[in-house]
Amino acid sequence: MLWRVGDMACHYLSSNKPGKVISIINEKPTTWFVGGTPDIRTFLILEYKDGTKETISTGDAIKIYN
Repeated sequence: MLWRVGDMACHYLSSNKPGKVISIINEKPTTWFVGGTPDIRTFLILEYKDGTKETISTGDAIKIYN
């Protein structure tokens, strides 16, 4: 899925708490799969209305469309 700063998203287990994507982090590969492909992980930093921030994996995120 294509993620952009400013998108609304939430963790799939807490879909009642949407947040705004304020940053996207790509983690450098530390392990390699068999065959030579890197294991790149991407994280989203969400900011909620109450001012709290949370870092979640893009695999656990759901994009919210309004």
